Amino acid sequence: MPPCLAALTKEGLPEGQRNSGLFNFAVFFRKSSPNGWEDRVVEHNQKFVNPPLPNTEVQQIIRSVGKTKYQYLCSQEPICSRCDRSACLRLPFGVGHMPWKEPGAFDEFQPTHLRKFLMSPQRYILEVNGHDLDLSMKSSRAFAS
Repeated sequence: MPPCLAALTKEGLPEGQRNSGLFNFAVFFRKSSPNGWEDRVVEHNQKFVNPPLPNTEVQQIIRSVGKTKYQYLCSQEPICSRCDRSACLRLPFGVGHMPWKEPGAFDEFQPTHLRKFLMSPQRYILEVNGHDLDLSMKSSRAFAS
């Protein structure tokens, strides 16, 4: 666990910074426990946030962190005053951990539209994450241009 989050676990999240703090814990739990991280966020809220955030706010944080692979908000409180970046960079799930760059990290691949052009040879355009990928059919193999 990054040093800032370890400190916040001991101190508790201060009033007015519970959402931002729990958001950073959610980022950590998603990085360190890709399966079941949502339950860990709910549990952390109950054990270490005083008073705990309402379930609707916790679920909103979980939805947000579940949509995008965020990094820690190191420049914002309650993290920045407890930040030890050099130590955090050396940790397995610290600020330097970027799971989307690891082999097999495909959950950011979002194909949305496939268009077929009736021409010879056939041509296809596949939209992936908002960008067009031009596919040409040659000898039953697809090539990206």
